[in-house]
Amino acid sequence: SRAFSIATNAKAFRILVDGIYSDRIGSIARELMSNCWDAHVRRGVLDLPFEVRLPNGLNPTFSVRDYGCSMEHEFVMESYSTLFESSKSASNNEVGAFGLGAKVFLAYTDACTVNCWLNGEMRAYLVALDETGVPAVTLVHREPSTAHQGVEVTFAVGHQDFQLFQRALS
Repeated sequence: SRAFSIATNAKAFRILVDGIYSDRIGSIARELMSNCWDAHVRRGVLDLPFEVRLPNGLNPTFSVRDYGCSMEHEFVMESYSTLFESSKSASNNEVGAFGLGAKVFLAYTDACTVNCWLNGEMRAYLVALDETGVPAVTLVHREPSTAHQGVEVTFAVGHQDFQLFQRALS
C-alpha cells in the first residue's frame, strides 16, 4: 500500500488559496484583519489599534499593519510559507488555525510584500508566484529600524476594485 500525497504544483496552490473563498475580497479583508487581531492578542496589546489602508488613486494598494508579536525570519521562511502550518492550532484565543488565511491575498494577486519589524530590525519579503506558478517567499531587504514591532502586508489593487475593497471593509 501507499499513502496518498499532494503534488506541490501551481494547480494545487491555486485550488487551495483561491478555490476556498466565495468572496475573495471580503475574505482578504477578514483573514488579514483577523491575523492582526491575533497578533495583538498574542502580544497583549488589545488597546492598540491596527491599521488598514484602502486603495485609492494616489496609492493603489491595500495594506494591513499590526503592532503585535511579529515574525522571526525562520518563522517566515518555514511556517508562514507552508500551507496548513499554523502556530494557532493549539489555542482557542486566536481566530486562525489552518495556515491558509495569511496567504489569502493570493486569491487576488500574484505578489505582495510582507514587512516585519522585530528586535530593532525591519525585514521586507516578497511573496510571489515563481515561474512555475508556485508561491515563494524571498527576503529582499533588511535594515535597522526603530519602528514599533509588527507586520504589514501590502499588495496592489486594480482601479476597478477600489470600491469592492471599500465595501468589504464597511
